[in-house]
Amino acid sequence: RRSLDVGLAAPGRRSVGETPTTLTAEASDAAGNTSPLSAPVTLTTDSVPPVTPTVTTPASGANVNSATPTFSGTGEPGSLITVYVDDNEWGQAFVDMSGNWSDGGAQGAPKGAASGPRAPLSATSPSLPYPLP
Repeated sequence: RRSLDVGLAAPGRRSVGETPTTLTAEASDAAGNTSPLSAPVTLTTDSVPPVTPTVTTPASGANVNSATPTFSGTGEPGSLITVYVDDNEWGQAFVDMSGNWSDGGAQGAPKGAASGPRAPLSATSPSLPYPLP
């Protein structure tokens, strides 16, 4: 019985990089017999965090008179932006290929939102689990 270890973090292994990579495998036994190569598998790794997103609307210090304001900003194209208001998740939006995102104002006030002074608006941008088209 044979097994194949394709762990990228194994000692002596090198990174496959940030570009599309083709992976094939072959098996060999103690007598030196070698199998044909497996069918190729193409994969893309993304181990670099996206750039820190920005919030451009509303402007810092603005007074907003809507229960469903539109939040927008910039980020790395293809990233998923998660917007938080007072540490409560407000909504998510994908960054378009021009580097812009907007939640469209479709969300209402987050649960747990309090009246009075507000904490700063923040956004995070995790990488997508798949390559951009």
